[in-house]
Amino acid sequence: MNDYPHSSGRFSQEQKERAKELEELIALAESSTLSLDKLSKEIQSNDAKILATTLFASAVLSIVAGGFVFFAGNSVFLSEGNIYILGSVLVGSFLLFLGATWFLVSLRKRGVKLKYDRLIELDIQRRLISMIDQQVSRVMSFGGFSPVNRVIIDIKVKRMARD
Repeated sequence: MNDYPHSSGRFSQEQKERAKELEELIALAESSTLSLDKLSKEIQSNDAKILATTLFASAVLSIVAGGFVFFAGNSVFLSEGNIYILGSVLVGSFLLFLGATWFLVSLRKRGVKLKYDRLIELDIQRRLISMIDQQVSRVMSFGGFSPVNRVIIDIKVKRMARD
């Protein structure tokens, strides 16, 4: 923004420094907003993977349990040759279910870390926005902004705000 006080020769060095600090704070807050948006997308993606894995594991468990109940009552199926097939299917399904469970646990841990990182970034952003408000007040005390500049800064801050 070229209308900040430091772009004009009529302002003191202190006014120029305060305006430059304000620009730096706004740039940091915008970077924080991008990080927050990225973390939010990663959290949503992780939650979708958890849901898909849970549905997959439940489907495998249901199919195996249903097949076992169906075939266990059938005496023809329980012949000596088929019992090895049934055992292999049960062991394979159990291993698949264990793998899905391990994957769910790792996704859950990742989700906890992402949410913690998001909380930290949200705290950083809130502090930056608070500092921006304070810095705007300092610059305004020098009469450094036109009303248009003030509105532009307010709009930027509102666009950055995340909950």
